Amino acid sequence: MTTPRLDCYPSEAALHQHDAEIELLGLPFEKRPNLTAPTTEEERSWYRTWDAHSQAMSDGCFENGNVDMLRSMSTSFAARDMLAILDELGQKDLVYWGFSYGTLIGATFGAMFPDRVGRLVNDGVSDATLHGTDLYARDMRSLIDNDKVYRGFLDSCVAAGLDRCALAHPNVTSTSLSNTIDDLLISLINSPLPISSHNSRGILTASSVKNSIFRLSLYELGHPPSHPLPAYDDNVFNKTMFRTGDPTSSRAVVCGDSDPLDSSTGAPDSLDRLIDLAHELEKIAPMGGEGWALSHTGGCRHWGVRGQAVESFKGPWTNLTQTKFPIIFLSNTADPVTPLKSGRHMAEVFGPKSAALLIQDSFGHCSSSTPSTCTARVLRDYFNNGIVPISETICVADPDTLFPSSHQMNAAKLDDDSKLRAALLDLSRIPAEY
Repeated sequence: MTTPRLDCYPSEAALHQHDAEIELLGLPFEKRPNLTAPTTEEERSWYRTWDAHSQAMSDGCFENGNVDMLRSMSTSFAARDMLAILDELGQKDLVYWGFSYGTLIGATFGAMFPDRVGRLVNDGVSDATLHGTDLYARDMRSLIDNDKVYRGFLDSCVAAGLDRCALAHPNVTSTSLSNTIDDLLISLINSPLPISSHNSRGILTASSVKNSIFRLSLYELGHPPSHPLPAYDDNVFNKTMFRTGDPTSSRAVVCGDSDPLDSSTGAPDSLDRLIDLAHELEKIAPMGGEGWALSHTGGCRHWGVRGQAVESFKGPWTNLTQTKFPIIFLSNTADPVTPLKSGRHMAEVFGPKSAALLIQDSFGHCSSSTPSTCTARVLRDYFNNGIVPISETICVADPDTLFPSSHQMNAAKLDDDSKLRAALLDLSRIPAEY
């Protein structure tokens, strides 16, 4: 609801309709017998249909949308906006805690304006050195720990038991639970399940199950859904107030920051290359690889030179000027889309005088997915007292935060750090989007 508008679609309804059409396509794995099978003609046809939808979205933006605005949505412009806010407020130094994509903004700010860094935490670290230069390599890097998070979720569910995890039936093991989910996917490929409940109608497909596992069990681990917001008739904007994604804004940032990929520019790219990327990502991240390839690198295929940002910081990421105060790069040991390897690399890029790496021994996206009182204490000391942790310091997550018992929840209220823990739990309810 902010302005100026992008106007890639003539109305909000048109955006949601196009989104629904793409959603109904499902995922391409349903067109292939198994992960090791070669690409089938049916699968290739699926990709051509999806690619046509993707091109229609991009073409709509540049034929009908606010092109000047689209080309002004880069990460470096976001960093400049933050600098302008500081100047307007008369504040010398930036105090910032960025999550997921926010770590790209934080790293870019630190590289562009090192003398304005006051306190800066990048939590759930994306590799800024790949973001604007090699989307294929960035996508491969992003998902290297994805399956660790899935396996960690299954292990935790089984350990929690049926009282705390509905999937943990008697005698179930992590392996048998994984096999059950795989069998469910196969059965739904052949026969989608009709759903008719008091508030929903439709079908359950293999693709929708995979997407739900990726979003809820991996990407939004520890971020329970909030209460629904008012619908059309209950707000002055006469618009849906439910949280819905607008892929055009994220595409404008990711693709605008990056070198052109689509074949119309003469770049060495093809639909086959995207298919190969999706296959490789599916091997290392079976529950989210294909969707990630499509929504990120795939979405930039038709963006092209016309959508390149007016300014995009691509480095160099070497010999950076020392920041006024050290940055904390904070990574989980297993994060589905921003792996520890990226956090360690970015800390090395800024160097020991400008950065420290804080590791949280947990799985999920960003530290907030599985709250850690230890991590919170370190960050509180950093923000309030200027104490920088020794690089590679490891904090463990609080026990059983993913599937807490009522006894543990009540006991936590009596702890000396109850206010800190309550703040962490509030923070964990806010999804960190990439």
